[in-house]
Amino acid sequence: MARTQLYLVRHGEQARGPEQGLSPLGREQADRLGRRLNSVPFANIHHSPLPRAVETAEIVADRLARVPRHACDHVADRTPVPSAGRRDDYPPRWHPWLDGVPADERDEDAAALRAAVGHFGVIGAEDRHELLITHNFVIGWFVRHVLDAPEWRWIGLNHDNCGITSCGGRPTGRRCSSPTTTPATWPHRAGPWARPISSTIDTGLWRYDDMGIARLRALIIVGVLFLAAVVVITVALVRDKQDDAHAVANCGDGDVPANLKMPDNMAAIKLNVLNATGSPGVAAQVGDGFRSNSFTVVKEETAPPPALNAVAELRYGPKVVGSAWVVRAYFLNNASMKFDINRQDDIVDVVIGTKFLELASFTDQRQSLGQAGKPVLPPGTCDANA
Repeated sequence: MARTQLYLVRHGEQARGPEQGLSPLGREQADRLGRRLNSVPFANIHHSPLPRAVETAEIVADRLARVPRHACDHVADRTPVPSAGRRDDYPPRWHPWLDGVPADERDEDAAALRAAVGHFGVIGAEDRHELLITHNFVIGWFVRHVLDAPEWRWIGLNHDNCGITSCGGRPTGRRCSSPTTTPATWPHRAGPWARPISSTIDTGLWRYDDMGIARLRALIIVGVLFLAAVVVITVALVRDKQDDAHAVANCGDGDVPANLKMPDNMAAIKLNVLNATGSPGVAAQVGDGFRSNSFTVVKEETAPPPALNAVAELRYGPKVVGSAWVVRAYFLNNASMKFDINRQDDIVDVVIGTKFLELASFTDQRQSLGQAGKPVLPPGTCDANA
């Protein structure tokens, strides 16, 4: 019985800077990926036209004997967004973020990604293996499709650089899985920049086209598990609300209300950008970067000595705790947080240090924000929005 096996790979780590190729780490990731896959009989390497994917494909191809490769628009960098009539397919909390997707990445109602799934999902008369070197959200859409998940569930499926997600299809069904182990020698960043290289999401699942006894039994089991999950989530939400109410009730006279709300509109976040690197022009550069992401930059200036030996430091008061949380994600959560409980203004000071390289891309910022979770209440404060 013929089988189509797709190997979905996110490109190696990108060098800092717009439309750059790979960093030294990214090139090492790609080389080890090629060595890891050199026993797979690939028919083709299909890669995104963007430089980081092109370079990844070139390095991988050097490890795969005589496998043809080509740029393929089906695996170009895209973000699925709902049309006006289908916004209700996505939870309202995601609407502001989706509205901010750059025009050149928008794929309305995932029309292009649906076409990509149809293009690569064809099952022929013989087994074939195809390597797709692409981008995070493209892989997320393929996984969502294979699992028959709701339209919006590609969000939150984050795939690490040169991690492998394997999707297989036969005439009777299809499945998708990804590796859950990473060789000890696999390259990664140390310290706060660390990210595992292989995905740890186990998405193994078969979907059959005939409604047989086995499938009916499976659906019943899934239904029972779903109801159990709803009960657990409901209990958790009730406890969470109770905890919040308890926290407000115990907000003492000496506690200062803190605004944990993360604004949906970046223009509502006001910044002072301070250059503590000792090199001229950095405040203006970073200020322009934040403006391009719709932030309101109040001023740019040089910080007094000494230089800050760090990526960045965020200084802020109780009125902008949530805003500072959003800003930190543009440094991949690697900026230190300096909270001043006595500060009365609504501005976040962004102090740029000597280890700063570049603000995160839109995609990486959103991933970092998701990984960070909800803002943490600083000591001596209570939630002003509870």
